[in-house]
Amino acid sequence: LWTDLHAEGEERLRKVSEILNDFRRIQYLDLSFTAEHFSDLHRHSCRWLEKELAKPFAGKTVVVTHHAPTYWSWNKDQGAVKRLAYCNDLKSLLHENPVDAWFHGHIHSVSDYRVAGARILCNPRGYAGSKLVAGFDLNRVVDI
Repeated sequence: LWTDLHAEGEERLRKVSEILNDFRRIQYLDLSFTAEHFSDLHRHSCRWLEKELAKPFAGKTVVVTHHAPTYWSWNKDQGAVKRLAYCNDLKSLLHENPVDAWFHGHIHSVSDYRVAGARILCNPRGYAGSKLVAGFDLNRVVDI
């Protein structure tokens, strides 16, 4: 799951494009990675996820993604433009589908909250040897 860098308009898109290392370090289809690629991948992954969630399933539904499903996972400055590259606004998807739990990464802070009955969780360790995340629990177990 990628994010939609276009979600908050062209000015915010321009700003986030200037600060993300992704556009300087990632090659995609033998080209420089762009905001358009980023958002195209977001749309593609959302379509795939919507199709998968629509399939009948007798058990509990658990989603695991890299990027966060809502901005509520962002525990830093809510106005930070970088938030666009870390979080999505997929609350409507959660309201329309029976998701029991959604685990995500990418956000370097611990979170555990609910949206439409779905438990949204992130338990990031941080970078090896430095920048360990406060609140990370190596032994955490979650019952779904």
